[in-house]
Formats: sequence, structure tokens, C-alpha cells
Amino acid sequence: MQDGGRKATILEYLNRLAWHDHLFKVSIRLVGVITRKEEMRIVTSAPWVTEKCTSDRTTTEDEITKYMGSLGFDQVPEPRFMFLHRDLGIVIGDAHPGNFIKVDGVLVPIDLMIHEDQSVFRT
Repeated sequence: MQDGGRKATILEYLNRLAWHDHLFKVSIRLVGVITRKEEMRIVTSAPWVTEKCTSDRTTTEDEITKYMGSLGFDQVPEPRFMFLHRDLGIVIGDAHPGNFIKVDGVLVPIDLMIHEDQSVFRT
């Protein structure tokens, strides 16, 4: 749950899961919570992730750009692998080919960093 050098809070992580479900129409199930001393981890399950799916890692950057564009996202020139949805105020990072799988030829994001970030609109 890293976020620009700091760990995201549990609330931030749950908010990202909600955005993931909303944006990509993929239901991530909350399985439970693991606690150890000063640390808490959320355990989730994604029904589409199978050995067959994860073996298809042929996604290209061009496919990702087209896919994200179809959802209303614009690619940000720097840093690399970042997309912005101005209407929603959402910034998605870490959108590189390793964070997408193909299920029956359809792209499915699996580990994107989703942020609500109004600062991208400041001049």
C-alpha cells in the first residue's frame, strides 16, 4: 500500500478498491484483515485472476493507452504510466503492462494506483 514513499492508510486503500470497482467494473471482494502488532493488512480476492489469466502478459503500452482513453483518461507525459480523468478528478499511476492481464482478449487492470487528486487541476 505504498503511496509516494509513504504507506497509504487503510481508508485510502479501501477507497482505491471502491474506485477500481467503479471504474473497471471488476468486483474485488474483501476477505478479511490481518493484524500484527503495529501493522494491519487487508486481504482481498479477485475472481478473474487465475493461472491461465496471469500467464497472458502480452499487453502493450499502446493497448493500455487505448483502453484507458476509452474510459475517459488522458495519458500524462511524465511520469510514465500515469493517466488522468479530469471530469472525475482521478489520477491513475503504475499503469504499465505488468499491471494488466488479458481475460479472453480483454484487458483487466490488476494493481493500479488510483488517487483522487485535485492538485492536477491547479495552474
